[in-house]
Amino acid sequence: MYRDGIPVFEGAYGVADIASGARLTPQSAFGVASVSKQFMAAAVGLAAEKGVLGLADDVRKYVPELPDYGTPITIADLIYHRSGLRDDWTLIRLSGKNLQTRGDIIKLLGRQKSLVFKPGTRFLYSNSGYVLLAEILERATGRSYPDFARDSIFGPLGMTHSYVRDRPIPNTALATPYIRGSSGWEVRDNPHTAARIGTNGVVTTVRDYAAWADNLIVVSSRLQGGAPFTTLLRTQGRLVDGEPIPYAFGLRTVPYKGLETISHGGSGFGFKAHSMIFPQRGVSIAGFCNNGGYAQALVMGLADIFLDLPGDVKGAADSASSAIALARYEGIYREPALGIAMVVKADGDALLVRGDSVPLRFYPVSENRFRADGNIEIAFEQAGRGGPMELRQISERNYGTGRFSRINPVAPKARELASYAGVYRSAELDSRYRLAVDNGTLTIEPLEPDGDLAFRRPMIPMRKDEFVGLPDIAIRFSRDARGRVAGFSLNAQYGWVTDIGFVRERP
Repeated sequence: MYRDGIPVFEGAYGVADIASGARLTPQSAFGVASVSKQFMAAAVGLAAEKGVLGLADDVRKYVPELPDYGTPITIADLIYHRSGLRDDWTLIRLSGKNLQTRGDIIKLLGRQKSLVFKPGTRFLYSNSGYVLLAEILERATGRSYPDFARDSIFGPLGMTHSYVRDRPIPNTALATPYIRGSSGWEVRDNPHTAARIGTNGVVTTVRDYAAWADNLIVVSSRLQGGAPFTTLLRTQGRLVDGEPIPYAFGLRTVPYKGLETISHGGSGFGFKAHSMIFPQRGVSIAGFCNNGGYAQALVMGLADIFLDLPGDVKGAADSASSAIALARYEGIYREPALGIAMVVKADGDALLVRGDSVPLRFYPVSENRFRADGNIEIAFEQAGRGGPMELRQISERNYGTGRFSRINPVAPKARELASYAGVYRSAELDSRYRLAVDNGTLTIEPLEPDGDLAFRRPMIPMRKDEFVGLPDIAIRFSRDARGRVAGFSLNAQYGWVTDIGFVRERP
């Protein structure tokens, strides 16, 4: 934690490497996953300052391998997550294929027949844009992104222990990433980091990151373009109709407890990262982890203490929870546009909600409003007189319409479930899936996945021909003129990928 570039609190806990016993220090370097996006966006902005590309340029000017969707996607659309491109990491996971190079990812994106929405009309996080930004930067400048970042960002800011993954700096102590497996701690980095540099790939230390954060806070700037360029990096983008979006140049612009905040999180496998910058207070806080544990709650907790902000939600909720009948909110809630679900269950003094990347515990802050760690808030409302209970997303996350209606799921009979079984193929993913019935439950899985991309999901029936696989898959079956199951469309990752088509090859 730093104020005006001066350390207020630095701490390092645990080991950097189990094999050697080396301890973590404030000089330890970490992969920071999606916190890397702010550096990728800044690099493209600097290239625009040099005049080698324009933020309004059509992406296909540099990457003609992408389909022509009828409306140009601009470089600015990629930066602000308003491109409509399906998310590459979700596509990789769904394909079941370990893609080794950025070229492989561009080929995957080139097979996508549609966008999630028309460019510029919505904000929706998509890692694809930042993979493409790295490619565009390199094709436009004739230089590698790691070298460009070193010379244009890390060097001028004195970030002497920071680099992009394939350009390590001697004597930089990179922590080893771990996750806890069934037999103990296992070394586990993201195998796709090299292919996806741009959306991830930056290695840095908390001290180096503080230099970057301080440059975002100060009136002047040590980067090319000076103060106007810094202002550009911090200014939230807008849609084509002028509506502001909660994102700037690789930085989220959502206020935290009433304070102006620019922030970002990052989630790899073993590496996790979170940063929060409070420009009005001159304060930056960054937390990096190498044990697979999320850093967000740690960083927010430090912000609460140092900036004297309201405490965590559980403490605020204890007095209210005993008076609220949480069981009235239990059930399965469906979002109509995507067909995805939230499953709500009372769990002590909180509601346990499944349907996000991880199950979340929401504590009551009023009779019908609940908040989870990470500033995530939901509310429950009755939809008109006699209507169903609705779960409404208030802050942080907004999947589809952001409104989920409680439903009574259908219960298909055994014969109907069996009619969905078979092998289905998607040309967009270049993959085949098997659907089968196992002990009365429909399951879905890629036929020939590569290693760690294997998955097998039980599917929960929602409505006729509609199923969800928690946490992030929803499918809708289609039928031919004779009423036979002919295929299905798939939505995933809370709408980051929509309408992936599958055709039935055989029962």
